[in-house]
Amino acid sequence: MQKVDPTFKPKLNEGFNSQEFQQKINNGDVWEEYYAPSDSEEYTDGQNFYNRSGQQLRNPKEYARGGSHEDGYTPFGDEG
Repeated sequence: MQKVDPTFKPKLNEGFNSQEFQQKINNGDVWEEYYAPSDSEEYTDGQNFYNRSGQQLRNPKEYARGGSHEDGYTPFGDEG
């Protein structure tokens, strides 16, 4: 196992601007809609889904349907 360089600073949500997302909410550019993978209401622009913080979520169509873990099923269907 390697140690992480103490000067390393991860760039989480690089380019993300919460003020811009809040403006989209205020303008009606995004609205709440049911998001099946989390069984909750999340924001959408009609094409993409976003969590409450404005970070883009995976497209619900990317989730595998049916099957079991024994059959190689994973929640995203792209691991194997």
